[in-house]
Amino acid sequence: MKKTIVFLALLISFSIITKATDIQVNETGSMGAYTSITAALAAAVDGDRIFVEPKAGGLPYIESFTISKSVQILCNTESSKFAVQGNISITPATVEEISIIGMELTGNITSTIDASTAGRTIFRIFYSTLTGHIAFENNNYDITVANCTLNGYVSLRSGRVIGNIISSDMFHGVYVGDEASGGAVALSDTIQIIGNRITCIANSAYYPIDIVSQDYFYQIRNNYLYYAGRGIFISGWTSNLSGSHEIINNSFKRSSTNATNYAIYLSGITASGVLKIYNNLFDGYINGTSYGIYLISMSNGIVFISYNYFDSGFSYYINGATDDGTNSTSVSFTIDITTGQPTSGSYANLGHPDMMYYDLDLTRNDVGCYGGSLSARNFFPTGDANHNRVYMLSLPSSVYSGNPIRVKAESFDK
Repeated sequence: MKKTIVFLALLISFSIITKATDIQVNETGSMGAYTSITAALAAAVDGDRIFVEPKAGGLPYIESFTISKSVQILCNTESSKFAVQGNISITPATVEEISIIGMELTGNITSTIDASTAGRTIFRIFYSTLTGHIAFENNNYDITVANCTLNGYVSLRSGRVIGNIISSDMFHGVYVGDEASGGAVALSDTIQIIGNRITCIANSAYYPIDIVSQDYFYQIRNNYLYYAGRGIFISGWTSNLSGSHEIINNSFKRSSTNATNYAIYLSGITASGVLKIYNNLFDGYINGTSYGIYLISMSNGIVFISYNYFDSGFSYYINGATDDGTNSTSVSFTIDITTGQPTSGSYANLGHPDMMYYDLDLTRNDVGCYGGSLSARNFFPTGDANHNRVYMLSLPSSVYSGNPIRVKAESFDK
């Protein structure tokens, strides 16, 4: 099949909220500005934007505040962040749309139960740094965490976690919980965890990606996971879970703990479920019992395990499934401990040969998080790891002559 390069013009549609106001916050109250974010929120109405000026010397606004309206809270200085010391509570009375861009927070962002059962409050946080957690363990939220740096964890029930650097000394880096009964109709049937660097090594019971939800399909792609106990732990797939799920082009690096450990541990899938584990790079460590891919209760579904590459640091490579002959063991390579970037060895052009998995340079897939069209390079450009304006681009894997091309870009800006 002839491959054609197509240049696309994107049409972007957007809605305009009328009668919105731009509200200013600065430390002196000059030019009619408020001196606290709390006061600005009290004055705001749905649709307003709150521009926060960083304090001199990077000092924080010392306040905890509650957001219950559809507002945007933005740093008023390009490529900068305003600092806050305190906790943020999201407490919508109805369906709201809340965005935060350019914040440096020492504290946690938490949610309360969304009072609306008819829809979902949308919460987005971009280009921010947090020493604390983003905890949305309630129904009726759809959250996006993109291009942020966290010293803490992210928990959600619906949404996407894209292009973040997450270091957690808690039980998990990214946790997806099961939605309780009565949740609103989902905005998407798929939870995306893509292009993140997640470190979770403080304890062998801590996992970079921890999923117990049966409510969604999962796309786990191009992440670098530095783990002690389990890199990806997915449990509870014993009922209701169907559809297609992907664990593709991730890089796993194990720390040097003695405990029994698993790069991927999956439990249960229904008869209609399909799981693909392709093009992953596994850097193990012979210390304790070490598993690469460990599957239990998977006989009901269809599982594909292909073109994964393991170094010699594993006691067992694939447990609970049959190697289809495309996976390679005892491969020699080195992974950079900080970035997940392979620095030596055989990994290039060794992934799935299908064109839909090709790299950005239109060559065969490079195994690991820097391979494929969702390469980690998309999310961590040289020079500024947190400054992508377009944080996700979805487009078809294969294009045939005469068919329309559908491209979806997700981005943020002021």
